[in-house]
Amino acid sequence: MALHIVTRRWWFSMIITCVMLSTFYVMYAIRSIPRGGSLTGYVLGFIATGLIVTLMLLPIRKRQYQRPVGSLDVWMRLHVILGVITAFIVAMHAGFKVVGTINIALTVVFVLTLLSGMLGTFLYEWYPPIIARMGNDVFRQNVLHEQINVLEEELDAIQVDQSKQVNGLIKSIFEQKRVPDSLNPLLLWKWSKTKDNPFEQDHDLLSSEEQSSFQTARTLIDRHQNLGHQLLYQHFLRQWLWSHIPLSVALVTLLVVHIVSELYY
Repeated sequence: MALHIVTRRWWFSMIITCVMLSTFYVMYAIRSIPRGGSLTGYVLGFIATGLIVTLMLLPIRKRQYQRPVGSLDVWMRLHVILGVITAFIVAMHAGFKVVGTINIALTVVFVLTLLSGMLGTFLYEWYPPIIARMGNDVFRQNVLHEQINVLEEELDAIQVDQSKQVNGLIKSIFEQKRVPDSLNPLLLWKWSKTKDNPFEQDHDLLSSEEQSSFQTARTLIDRHQNLGHQLLYQHFLRQWLWSHIPLSVALVTLLVVHIVSELYY
């Protein structure tokens, strides 16, 4: 089930805002040459700066546990929508032109940050809501590891005193359904190509007692697979954070340099 961070109403509001901004920009371009050094350019620049600062408040809101300010869902929706609107205002501020080393660096970092944010939105939309909200919570990861270890111990216990046929079936199914515990591209590619075990149908040849043990093992394997999915989702989210947060910090740093250089010179 997807999280649906941004609903149709929010997308509609964003589109209306962008249309209004486009109308304003056309009128602005008719009256004068759009540039960042004009009065209108400065106003747009200050608005964009204020929006960027507002976007940086989301991590603070995420860490408010005692007295949270507003719903986290609303904050995340605003973060996504304001990110798109900010990109549009930044382009208007620059007159859709980039001149100067600092401005080029700021633009590149801003675009990378925006793309990273879009990727994050996809991850939160695609992955299960509870896991997405947990993000890279270390405590949750430790709990998942502990639960996975317990399941593996129970699987080992079931295989004690079982026939080679039963243990072979359990082992082959477990290996094929086991979710990779890393983001190694080769392992992920092999895992994505995994099909249902062709030997699973052989459990019909087992005795009633063996089938009972086999079905118990299958239940544990399914639970193991579910926990593995959750852990893999958190790995994805953690890697995304390791790219998005440094880019955001670099963006703010370059923005300060840009403002100081423009006001000083």
